[in-house]
Amino acid sequence: MTRTARGLFALAAALAVGATLAATPRGMREERSGAEGSPRAERANQETPQAPVFRSGTELVEVYAIVQDGEGRFVPGLTADDFDLLEDQQPHDIQLFYLVNGPARRLPRAAAAVAEGMPRLDDQSAPRLFTIVFDGDHLSFTGFARVKAAATTFLEESFRPGDIGGIVVHGSMINGRLTTDRRELLAALDTAMPTLDAQTRFEVFREWPRLDSEFEALRIEAGDARHLQEATQRNCDERTEDCERPGVREQIENELQWNARRYLDEARIAANRVVQTLAVVTQGLGRMEGRKTVVLLTEGFFVEDSRSVLTQIAGRAARHGITIYSIDARGMARASTGASDASLAGPRVQPGVFDTIEDGPFMLAADTGGFVVHNTNEFQKAFDRIANDTSTYYVLGYTPTNPTLDGAFRKIDVKLKWKGMTVRARKGYLATPLPPRARRYSGSGGM
Repeated sequence: MTRTARGLFALAAALAVGATLAATPRGMREERSGAEGSPRAERANQETPQAPVFRSGTELVEVYAIVQDGEGRFVPGLTADDFDLLEDQQPHDIQLFYLVNGPARRLPRAAAAVAEGMPRLDDQSAPRLFTIVFDGDHLSFTGFARVKAAATTFLEESFRPGDIGGIVVHGSMINGRLTTDRRELLAALDTAMPTLDAQTRFEVFREWPRLDSEFEALRIEAGDARHLQEATQRNCDERTEDCERPGVREQIENELQWNARRYLDEARIAANRVVQTLAVVTQGLGRMEGRKTVVLLTEGFFVEDSRSVLTQIAGRAARHGITIYSIDARGMARASTGASDASLAGPRVQPGVFDTIEDGPFMLAADTGGFVVHNTNEFQKAFDRIANDTSTYYVLGYTPTNPTLDGAFRKIDVKLKWKGMTVRARKGYLATPLPPRARRYSGSGGM
């Protein structure tokens, strides 16, 4: 069994065991030694509101919707009658509607009446579940350090009692479980380290004769003579005297072809690792009730061979109530140079050249209702945006008119009847059976 296979097997096992964790703060579990109805137990129950029971079975599909005004602020006070909900272009009645409102923010209740005959639950406070995935195969040393520091601050300042978290690095969940213990998560995060793989893979974009972009490598691998000639000439322009010697141009062409094949072979292997990791994470989290959040920390990855697989992962994640967010660790340097830092760890993408390595995170986020934070060095604010997004949102429930679980993709459209507002929600889901829900764990450990 390869190291990658062992890591994914351990990750799957960790999530299978971990899905038994009760969404209950550690402090409340410690109180269980007292008699039921004791002052300590009553105080704990008062401090932690009961979360609603989320059900995403074939009878009811739940959609998490973020509504914002023109300034990007969350819009409270809406009712089911303010929304139109369609599955596969067919209107569906909203049968369940409520607002999940994190305890950190108090929003006014809806003043208008809801749709006649539709049950309306009170505003709810639900536990949050964060799985932070470090894509070690695609993070430079600088990028890894940046997002690790931001994740540490997030856990220190924004991870609240009742939240559940896990840290995945290099395809393995640190400590083999999810947990509500902030100190355990911080200790796990402290051990997370980058690897040399991402650094050495990009040598072909740094060392002469250089490739210019992933797109150029793809064209050269495909036998595109024009791109090979242009890359050769560009490198010759840097060393004119060398290229005037007999046989040098032919040697440069051979090296560029070799570099293109080497880079793409390694890029495909690395991309396959992160795709497999995401598949295992989303499948494992599907056993847990409620909304789950995956935060992918990456600098992008090769997607040309895995677009269909990513679509399947996103569709299954949406089915399981998982929203995927991504933070591009390249920051502002990526916007201007195409690299993560001064060492040019990644390819230099020229203006107008299609940067395919960004596609994967954008596909996953858009299809599940999340977003990608990129072209910014304010990584802590990126985590804050994600935390806010997972704290306050509307839940819309409906019964599909097509209940057949045939594995097909069901497209979802959520629309507002008001102008000047935008709504973000998952784009659909795979009509597949849900995994068995996890039993509640009553121990003092984690997942």
